[in-house]
Amino acid sequence: MTIFETERLMIRRPVSSDFDNFITIRNSEPFLNYNPMPELTEDAAREELEHLIKEETMYAICLKDDTMIGMMDAFHDSLRYNVNSQMISYNMNEAFTGKGYMQEALVGLISHLFENGTDIISARVFKGNVASKHLLEKVGFIHEGTLRHCVKGNHDIIHDDWIFSLMKEDWTISDDHSSLLKEQQHEIS
Repeated sequence: MTIFETERLMIRRPVSSDFDNFITIRNSEPFLNYNPMPELTEDAAREELEHLIKEETMYAICLKDDTMIGMMDAFHDSLRYNVNSQMISYNMNEAFTGKGYMQEALVGLISHLFENGTDIISARVFKGNVASKHLLEKVGFIHEGTLRHCVKGNHDIIHDDWIFSLMKEDWTISDDHSSLLKEQQHEIS
């Protein structure tokens, strides 16, 4: 079921039939370089996808023909206490990068989260992930600082994390963003 749509995208929960696209993204070089998770076997990837389906924190970024091209997650922000906060993460199939899809999807997700009671959204990216830094800043996030010696990633490399946030009262849909959105269609729970 569609959670919301943007001009070119449909955002929905993942389904088992997304497996081929999921493993392509999950085992891609950019994913493995900028996330602490190791490459997955097919069986482990199937288990992870089924877990994410049950958890209902993942959003599948799909073209209008329902082809999954990326994914976003929104989950409790463990760095904040007793506030309506969500942390987001996102990944795109390399074949679809550089076309503005992730920006479009993030603008939609931000609007969706704020419309549904979230007061602050945060994101953490490995220091050095300049593309994600620029994307977050482009959609309105503020770079709060660096969490040093934060995550042991692949190849036992310890990474610093850049911390970003966006508060509901600071969110405005600029002319750049408004053209990305169309009337959002929300899932009825």
